[in-house]
Amino acid sequence: MLASRDLALAKAPRVDDRRLKALNRIRETVADVQHMSPAQGETIFDFVLEHQPKDCLELGFGHGVSSCYIAGALRVLSQGKLTTVDIDAAKQREPRIEDLVRKLRLGRYVNPIFEPQSYTWFLMRAIERRRQFDFCFIDGAHTWDTDGFAFFLVDRLLRPGGWIVFDDLDWSYSVSPSLKDADWVKAKPEIEQKTKGVRKVFDLLVRRHADYQTHELNGWGYAQKCPSSVPIRMLEVVQENRLQARKAWLN
Repeated sequence: MLASRDLALAKAPRVDDRRLKALNRIRETVADVQHMSPAQGETIFDFVLEHQPKDCLELGFGHGVSSCYIAGALRVLSQGKLTTVDIDAAKQREPRIEDLVRKLRLGRYVNPIFEPQSYTWFLMRAIERRRQFDFCFIDGAHTWDTDGFAFFLVDRLLRPGGWIVFDDLDWSYSVSPSLKDADWVKAKPEIEQKTKGVRKVFDLLVRRHADYQTHELNGWGYAQKCPSSVPIRMLEVVQENRLQARKAWLN
């Protein structure tokens, strides 16, 4: 009988083979669709493979490209479900998320939800129903008011040890080729046009939150919720107090 380590090693080539086949199929299907590059798709795909979340949440899906990468990883793992939320306007996109999901046969792993105004209303209902998630990918409004509130709500849905990934930390209306000259954007106050909304959320709310450890990589922000019931910074304070007490005693 194979030992557990040998069994894991024996399975590894099969997982790698399934990973490559799944990635290639997704890349081919979404090749000409906005708004996620193949490199970004591979990043989120491998993130899901590594952390193996079962209950996934995505806020903002557009055409559904990122949804396909997340769901494709879940299929490789043979577990989990992605609940992905966007506004009703996403129904007018070509292709629609349902088209991509159908082509890739990922229907059992994806549940698209459309909201009239904002995904914050879905989050309200999720809190009311006491739903929980292991992972959330935020790639929607990219504004301080919507995504700042979204973080506040997602925190109440995220299990200890779970992850939030923030896309486009340094995006703003003023640097968006497709939006910066739109009349409705120009009608906004200058500060709203130029502010990097997700950056503000990540730096002012997430980094300063006692329950999260954070890092950045390639324009994305990563935040893991403390797996313990005791906040990380509280543990740091306790440790620092112990060190100070020991120094005082030695002196």
